[in-house]
Amino acid sequence: MKNICFFCGDITRCGGTERISILLANEWAKQAGVKVVFCSLTESNSEPYFDLDSRVRRFRMFERNIPFKLILLPVIFKLFFFLRREKISFLIDVDVILSITSIFAAVPLGVKWISWEHFHFHENLGCRLRDYARKLAKRFASAIVVLTESDRLQYLETPSKARVVQIANAVPPPMKDACNETCREIPAAPFLLSVGRLDYQKGFERIPALAARVLKRHPGWKWIIVGDGIFRKRIQSEIESLGLKDSLLLAGRDNPFPYYRKASLLVMTSRYEGFGLVLLEALSEKCPVIAFNCRFGPSDIIAEGENGLLIPAEDFSALETGIHKLIEDEPLRARLASGAKESVRNFSLESFISRWNRLLEEI
Repeated sequence: MKNICFFCGDITRCGGTERISILLANEWAKQAGVKVVFCSLTESNSEPYFDLDSRVRRFRMFERNIPFKLILLPVIFKLFFFLRREKISFLIDVDVILSITSIFAAVPLGVKWISWEHFHFHENLGCRLRDYARKLAKRFASAIVVLTESDRLQYLETPSKARVVQIANAVPPPMKDACNETCREIPAAPFLLSVGRLDYQKGFERIPALAARVLKRHPGWKWIIVGDGIFRKRIQSEIESLGLKDSLLLAGRDNPFPYYRKASLLVMTSRYEGFGLVLLEALSEKCPVIAFNCRFGPSDIIAEGENGLLIPAEDFSALETGIHKLIEDEPLRARLASGAKESVRNFSLESFISRWNRLLEEI
């Protein structure tokens, strides 16, 4: 019997990390001789945002969110006794910073411990603990899973006792309720689409100024942003000040798949990525993409001129030029759309599960 525990901050959140973790857990729950649990530091919602198989159990350590650095010792003890009580054989940290505590709970119990990197080696999100956690994982973890080959090479720039394995995310299946009320509100006019959290990483606060120039040249077009986050008020204020309230629309948190199917183009403005799951989602629905070639992920997914365009990171002049080109060249958009679906075959769910199964067998 394989008892697998995903250790995470909050599995009820709606990010790509939670989505791909639940996808993997659901697939494992279908396999004979496998039990799967999620252990979260806390849960901010009563149910996960993404559908979780009923056979997968959930536990939380704390009733409310507490800064991680203030609860390190309690987390170590809670995790140790949880792993022992549940007879966990494999522990998967869904955020590398959790290695700070996992090392003291998993190693003494002989639990196989995997650190799953969802950003990249040099991105600490402003927290030095994450840098230290990566060093601990390299020395003591059974394996480290990264999303891109570029990041694997970064991890191996210095010696690592842990195996460092690259396993790209899979194309997730479309979310349910694809024809909800918001779907009916999608404008009939052609539109550009951006999807993700409204925060520093995604760079959406730069979109209004860009949209003002793009949409002035193409008045029949609109731009929709699907997502929510701490920058929402800032972006909304910028939209209003630029007179874009009827053409640059904030859809809020919603199922993005109806938008992918109707959008003419997905625009990604991220400052950095761990992978870029949104790109896979869009391509799987035959929506061509244009994205900054940021670290890391877009260059692993986008084949220049085949399913989208890669733009030098942070070059907004080149991004604007690329958007104009795709809006004005309908045959090019059609060619990219036709290549989109085929381009994601390398990111199949079957391959994703097979590589994870092989890793569990080999460590």
